[in-house]
Amino acid sequence: MQTWINEHYKRIFGLIYIKTGSLADAQDITQDT
Repeated sequence: MQTWINEHYKRIFGLIYIKTGSLADAQDITQDT
């Protein structure tokens, strides 16, 4: 269970990072959800 969740978040994190170009923004969004 934990593994697929981690992979899912990594994928989302990557997409946010590419979209915003900001690591801080990506961290804020992933921590918020």
